[in-house]
Amino acid sequence: MREIGSFDRRKYVRIPTRQVVSISQADAAPRSALGKNLSVAGIRFEVIGCEIELADVLTIDFQLEDQEISALGRVVWCIDVDPIVQEVGLEFLDLPPDSAEFLQSFLGGLEPA
Repeated sequence: MREIGSFDRRKYVRIPTRQVVSISQADAAPRSALGKNLSVAGIRFEVIGCEIELADVLTIDFQLEDQEISALGRVVWCIDVDPIVQEVGLEFLDLPPDSAEFLQSFLGGLEPA
């Protein structure tokens, strides 16, 4: 596993999720990925056939209940599961305040450990 910085992956409680998310890099077209778990600070997802590197900045879009969430995030870890599949940890960098409040409420008001 490759990691960047001192990002503590256990700092926030995560909830499991299995939902389709949309990711995009810079000027590239959006791609579908599968969300694996979610916290107020970021999301773990699995993507097929995409070359994602540490420190890449991605836009991610997904829906929770009726709320559309769109955020800018930085790749803080990635694992090559096999030659075409990666699992990726994305730390939210720019999450609109209404989305941040919704996530906090959705996750039960959980605070950092």
